[in-house]
Amino acid sequence: MIPFVVIFVLAGIGLVYAGRKMERDAIRAGSWPATDGHLERCEVVEVLGTQVDDTSSWQLKIEYSYVVRGVTYRSDRYAFGYGDGRDDTKHRMIVDALKRSPDLSVRYDPAHPSEAVISTEVQTNLTTLGYSTLVLAVISALIAWAIR
Repeated sequence: MIPFVVIFVLAGIGLVYAGRKMERDAIRAGSWPATDGHLERCEVVEVLGTQVDDTSSWQLKIEYSYVVRGVTYRSDRYAFGYGDGRDDTKHRMIVDALKRSPDLSVRYDPAHPSEAVISTEVQTNLTTLGYSTLVLAVISALIAWAIR
């Protein structure tokens, strides 16, 4: 039981760390300067499972360009922490919104203009998942202690 607890503690710490970093990056991006961008690709793509019984997942595939101090950059990042999902609904809502509005506002890191996002909203639940994993570790430790 102890190895199980250790694995949950390490996984929980890793998830909390990764989630908090993405949250900080999203908040930091909110203060970056904005520039006009051009949407070059915007679609939802199905990623088939690798095994017969695997379910598909969905990806938001976007590409956009923007100009900072006379240099054209390209990016495919929608937001920090935004990723695949088993449901395509959220991806399709984003695609519809981006295609309806031809004017794209891109936030870019002034120190590294090649790093940019379209949305500065926090897009991850890794921190919550990490804390849940740590709670499972505590419960597992209590069970292990109770049955010894």
